[in-house]
This record gives sequence, structure tokens and C-alpha cells, in this order.
Amino acid sequence: MPNSGSAGRVRRRSVSATGSRSWWPGPGTPNERTHMARITLVGEAAGEVESRDDETVLAALHRAGHAVRSGCRRGGCGICKVDLVEGDVAYTHPVAPSVLSDAERADGACLSCRAVPEGDVAVRLREHDRGKHNGLFALYASLGITPPS
Repeated sequence: MPNSGSAGRVRRRSVSATGSRSWWPGPGTPNERTHMARITLVGEAAGEVESRDDETVLAALHRAGHAVRSGCRRGGCGICKVDLVEGDVAYTHPVAPSVLSDAERADGACLSCRAVPEGDVAVRLREHDRGKHNGLFALYASLGITPPS
């Protein structure tokens, strides 16, 4: 696994029926993606979103109208953290350990503004983002406008 301050892949996490977690490196690199990924929201904000090629988790969620909080949108603040329940994400830009620690990564946290799904993933929104939906976010995304923070 790359060090916390570098770009790279986050290892896949699988949760078994008993709730135990196992880790293993995911195949391929971000540039080898050939299909759109499905982002499944688990928990109270259940639903599915199709991501576009090389689209971040945050961009896909905003495009679908989910009002996930974000700040800098460049991996510097950590406001956009979500919990990766299953699947692989890649960071194509460095992520500072002060924003996402090794312990947080091990627990499945990812920065949605920088995380690009490498295939189908399942994420759980943080408590402050659950159940929030904003149709304006979907409109902004369809027009290519960055939604306000």
C-alpha cells in the first residue's frame, strides 16, 4: 500500500457475513478502468449512482443530487470523508496524512473528492450527510457548474 502522503490505490475491503474484514490489493491501476462504476450507498441513505469514467465519488454523488458536504474539493480539508464498505478506490493525487491517516484508511475512510472508484463500490455517508438530497446539485452538475460549499 502506498504511504499516506502519496497518490495510489486504497486496498479493497470486504465484510463477511460475520462482520470480519479482510484486506487484499485490488487489481489494475486507475488508468486501466474500462467501464463506469456503480456506487452503492448503504445505510440510511440507500441508493445507487453510476459514476462516469475517472469521476470522483463526490462528483458522482453531487451529480445524482446527494448533498454530501465538501470544502476544498482537492483533498486538503477532509470534510468530504465517506466510509468505504466494499470495493477499490484510487487516488490520482497525493492525500496528506494529516487529512486521512493510516488508521482512518484501515477503518475504510476515504476522501470522496479525490477517490475514483476502480470498479463497483459501496460507501456509507457520514451522519451529517445522511438523507440529504439537493436537486440543485444535480442541476449544477448537468450544467458543469461546481456546487457551492
